[in-house]
Amino acid sequence: QRRYEVRPAFSSITSFNKGDSVSREREDVNVQVLYDLTPFFFPAVSVAYERNLQLGLVRRFAQSLGMGAKVLVNPWIHARVVTGVVFNQEVYIDGRRSNNLKEVPLAFSFNAFKYTNPSYISLSTTQTLFFGVNQRGRTRLEGETRLAWEIISDFNVNITFYNSYDSRPSVAANGTSDISMVFGVGYTF
Repeated sequence: QRRYEVRPAFSSITSFNKGDSVSREREDVNVQVLYDLTPFFFPAVSVAYERNLQLGLVRRFAQSLGMGAKVLVNPWIHARVVTGVVFNQEVYIDGRRSNNLKEVPLAFSFNAFKYTNPSYISLSTTQTLFFGVNQRGRTRLEGETRLAWEIISDFNVNITFYNSYDSRPSVAANGTSDISMVFGVGYTF
């Protein structure tokens, strides 16, 4: 039985504008490693890079360490809760840089899937609430919800909703929330 899990993830929203300019609006690269201590409890380690121009964030590098619990596990549904500590370094759109920021995350992930011959349907969401430690009163929420349907073997269509909230964005004029929806097609190899 597998005792560890490596979960790489990448997502990007890029705009191609008139005059051949390209704008990288939102990016998220994340690698998470989980190790099962018991059938229900696991430590989690991750490193991440984030970008969200809507909230004035040019880049955020994050390193985290935490503990999690599998709260629901059956053949069609998996749900997990994770908490710990996150260390961030941020660069803002106005050129300012943060010191090393510390946050306490509370993450919830849910995956449901239904296999039907020859295709499958899956619904997944991950929502993470961050509480600022050295920025008292700052809260952030990062989330992604995805519905995918495999039409034929290894080919799927999907719709993904991204949500972000920052109670203290770096540029207040940009607002505190960012919500995006992406329709996509994918191929698994």
